[in-house]
Amino acid sequence: MTSFLSFVTLLAMPAVSKEIDWKTIVTLGTLLILVTLYEELGILRILATKILKFAKNDRQLIAIILMVTIIGAMFVTNDVIILTMIPLIFSIKRLQTIPYQKFVVYTIILSNLGSSLSPFGNPQNIFLSSFYHLELSTFFKMTLPVLGFVTIIFLWAVLTTPKNMIKIELMIEDKSIIKTPKTLVVLSFLILMSVLGFLPLWLGLIFAILVAILNNIKCLQKVDYSILIIFINFFIITAGIRKSDVVEKWITQNIHTPQEILISSSIFSQLISNVPSTIFLSHFTSQNYALYLGVTIGGLGTLVASLANLLAYRQYKEHCLNKQELHHFFKAFTKVNVVLFLLFIFISFFLV
Repeated sequence: MTSFLSFVTLLAMPAVSKEIDWKTIVTLGTLLILVTLYEELGILRILATKILKFAKNDRQLIAIILMVTIIGAMFVTNDVIILTMIPLIFSIKRLQTIPYQKFVVYTIILSNLGSSLSPFGNPQNIFLSSFYHLELSTFFKMTLPVLGFVTIIFLWAVLTTPKNMIKIELMIEDKSIIKTPKTLVVLSFLILMSVLGFLPLWLGLIFAILVAILNNIKCLQKVDYSILIIFINFFIITAGIRKSDVVEKWITQNIHTPQEILISSSIFSQLISNVPSTIFLSHFTSQNYALYLGVTIGGLGTLVASLANLLAYRQYKEHCLNKQELHHFFKAFTKVNVVLFLLFIFISFFLV
């Protein structure tokens, strides 16, 4: 449906195709290839399971899970972390009684916020860095409040978890033992250098294809190219809406200050998700800091606020036992997210 709407918009306004940020698309495609390769090799899951074996009680367990989530989301995106960690939590649940719903809720929240600490941790950051030509120092300065939010949530989740002893050894199945080739490490580093702007972006794409061919060529077939189509759709549709005189007039008359950008971007995210909100509002403001905070915090709240939230909900639905359990999870997820959303928007109002 979105592809059809994009096609109609493109026919009606051919100039809209020029609105597509191809740098963002190429960057996203490069990272998708690299991330798919790591996912296929199972590197992240194996590292996580090995680290988890050091946990002696539930508090240590959630601390390790959330730390892996935060760091992992910064480098391999929040989507991959969710696809890795939620099945892992359910694997642990089958071996040991744990407050797994709490584990999952905070894993989702910190995968969203953790990914926002990196310029390539999520799609909106990739776009913001490209659109506003952000220097690394500028970007990391913008992330300081989010780092504070992440720290608060991490400490709260860990310290409110009882120290129930783990009665059995967590022997989570490792299907293979990965010996990471040096070429994979070197080429991954060069790819990240290109994404960060230290090397030409086209070179990063070539390196990504090369590293896939050398390590697991089949992963090129498993890359979710539909994500690139979705983003092209986002660019085309938002450009079409943005060129509406009514929309443009309303936004230019009502959204000016950093506080207004913060509030509007966070609210738009609750309705249409934070990625299209970022693309749409970026053309109406130079307030990149307020927009960054708005769409980052906007990833909290409703399920549709972030594509990662919907992915996590689908993952939970696949593993839960019945609809009642799923409903209970939805209530817990919404309650925690809404509280954090309101709290962080209030704090950020005085920071922008």
